[in-house]
Amino acid sequence: MRSSVVSAAAGLVSGFALVAGLGAASGWGDVGPVTVAPTTTSEVVAREGPQYFDPSEVVVGQAVLVPDALRMDGDAAVFTYRLEAIAPLQGQETGYVSQFVGDPGTAIQPETLPPVFPASWTLLTAGASYPGATTTVTSRSVRFDVPTRFSPSQATGLRIESYRVPLPISEVFVLSEAEPVLEIAPGVSVSLIQIVDQGEQTIVQVEIVAEDPFNRENLTVEGVGSVWASAVREAEGRPRYNLRLALDETPENLVLRVRGMVWLAVGGPIEVALGER
Repeated sequence: MRSSVVSAAAGLVSGFALVAGLGAASGWGDVGPVTVAPTTTSEVVAREGPQYFDPSEVVVGQAVLVPDALRMDGDAAVFTYRLEAIAPLQGQETGYVSQFVGDPGTAIQPETLPPVFPASWTLLTAGASYPGATTTVTSRSVRFDVPTRFSPSQATGLRIESYRVPLPISEVFVLSEAEPVLEIAPGVSVSLIQIVDQGEQTIVQVEIVAEDPFNRENLTVEGVGSVWASAVREAEGRPRYNLRLALDETPENLVLRVRGMVWLAVGGPIEVALGER
């Protein structure tokens, strides 16, 4: 709207200048007063600052955080909240991604992924602050270790120190002994550990390596094609996978797929106001 108004105004000014110039050049002289019809314009004024759905709701990435309550649970203060998505995740395949929080290996649709993960927090009071952390991406609460006789009424607010957004992954890639490491996401890579010949079969061992250990648990690795018989994660819980290759000879290039998601740290801090408690 603003650009249209500015363009129209510029056109009027140019038109007046053209008429005046023609009048002077043709010897019209004094043509008397010129009457211009009044025009009505309107301009949309953009609201400055973040847009909130309600004064108590806070925009966090592509979600809105809706505070619930701050209560005592034994010796800890617990803050509960809701998260509502305000923008769809982009670049996802229409199939599933694997989630390993709660029920390992559960297949879920990408649109059901939590929109953000508020990871680290601070509870604020007039005289002190207390750190807290959300332990899983599906949790909607955060615990703070507070002193004895602490009351929620002492809290002046909260602060999200860092939050993450999900990056769904379903990527086919190639590893070889010549190129045994490949980065599949920022700070996350898959490494070829060893190839073990067991006679009628070959075991290819790979490992997911992440700068942030949190991101190792949300991914799986499997072989691509009929040459692969199985893929099993090591029982010790390490992010290593033993892939069974049903071939007499190991191919030079190993075609694999990684599925799941990583959570990228993208922002903070964000202030969260507390209402009446």
